[in-house]
Amino acid sequence: MAHHGQSDGESRNLLRQTFENTINKHLNDARKKTGSSAQNSLSDFNQFKAMVVSGAKGSPINISQIIACVGQQNVEGFVINLLFLIYSYIRLFS
Repeated sequence: MAHHGQSDGESRNLLRQTFENTINKHLNDARKKTGSSAQNSLSDFNQFKAMVVSGAKGSPINISQIIACVGQQNVEGFVINLLFLIYSYIRLFS
């Protein structure tokens, strides 16, 4: 059944993309909050924080990843497929 000029397949793809975008937004917001909290918890004399704040190297996201959380990993806007991960591990360890 078509809705507003879209086939069922197109509607499902649009719904999946909308779902992925919503999940990514929430996960990115959580990462930003943990990163800000982690950065604020560091002393002003912390060398890593000094590099990020000065713009010499790194970013607040790096502070978040190292101290607080790695977060959801995405490739081209999609969560990394479990089969891709399994295939990668098999290739790595065989």
